[in-house]
Amino acid sequence: MPMRSARVAGEMWIASCGCLLLLVCWGLAYGMPALFPSLAERFSVPVWHFAACFSIGGAIYFSIGGLTGIVADRYGTPIVVTVGSLISAAGFLTASFADSELVFAVGYILGIGAGIGFAYAPVTAAVQVLTTDKKIVAAAVTSAGIGFGSMLLPGVISWLYHISNLEVTLRAMAAFAVVGILPVLALKGVVQKAPPPTGVSALRTNSNFQWAFVGQILFAIMFFVPFAHLVNIALWHGWTATEGVELISFLGLGSTAGRFLIAPFAERMGACRTSALCAFITAIAMIGIAFADTHWMIWSSVGIFGLTYGGVLALSAPIVSETCGAANVGKNVGTLMGARAIGVLLGPWSVGVAEWWLDNYTMPLLACAAIGLASAISMEQSGKRGYEAVQVVEVTPG
Repeated sequence: MPMRSARVAGEMWIASCGCLLLLVCWGLAYGMPALFPSLAERFSVPVWHFAACFSIGGAIYFSIGGLTGIVADRYGTPIVVTVGSLISAAGFLTASFADSELVFAVGYILGIGAGIGFAYAPVTAAVQVLTTDKKIVAAAVTSAGIGFGSMLLPGVISWLYHISNLEVTLRAMAAFAVVGILPVLALKGVVQKAPPPTGVSALRTNSNFQWAFVGQILFAIMFFVPFAHLVNIALWHGWTATEGVELISFLGLGSTAGRFLIAPFAERMGACRTSALCAFITAIAMIGIAFADTHWMIWSSVGIFGLTYGGVLALSAPIVSETCGAANVGKNVGTLMGARAIGVLLGPWSVGVAEWWLDNYTMPLLACAAIGLASAISMEQSGKRGYEAVQVVEVTPG
């Protein structure tokens, strides 16, 4: 018993270090939308230009997850994360010297694209490989870093901008990206512990994984929208930009809580089916955001959205373990997260253009909710097929 307790404590330490790594990279990414209205005024362009940068950066960091996962499977997570953090810092430094929207956009996109793309899949996969007793709990703790980052850093970045200027803020973000590398030292040994990598793609051969992949595409179209638009939604309602920033932080708080609360449900229902339930509730919450015309309604809708969206993201690695096993875990986690590249590229940008064209957020947000309901159906199919497959194995003689 003491040995098992020590092993569990060690696994929670590994998960906590993974949490800190994700807090840094995701917090830096989610902190930038707090500055979008000010940036639009500075460069004399519509706000949707920066929502488009957010989308492109998101598409990059999700699309390269499969590649960085493969590299991490072969050479180890610390090397990949360190390289990504240094590139991210270089991107923010480039943006800090920008005297045009184009230069700023290149630096910003590079900063968030490399920062998350080189960390998210490798770190999430490494925690799954290095833990044995509490895989789902460890995944929840690690994923909570995204929630903590989105809860804490938008307010910090907004405060720093208001007491200094854009250049100082971006250089501080670059420094934070470098300092945030340190916890990666706890994630050594993945290459030795994981099964040898193979060239087999689960996306081609595993129908359960295919359903999960489609579900993640559809879910990502919906779930990135509030992060990019809550500040502008608050202004559209006649409220303040500060309340929009607070809503982003509240969304992060709900997301953090959801990542911890989801573990017992996933242990009972399975990761795929639990994510389907969470996606359904998230879509309903998006309907609430679309129709919200009072403070209490939008705050409650954002809180529910955060809880269940956080649950879906916390289950990314457990879904891979449930459908694919431990082989090629970095590659498969990266591939599943790569599904979100399509969603993040389409969601925030298209909603921004639709709002600019319609001068109204209601219909674009309702369209996102419908897409979210479709994602829940795909995730449910993944869980159903997985359950049926298990049942067949159990009753097959020999």
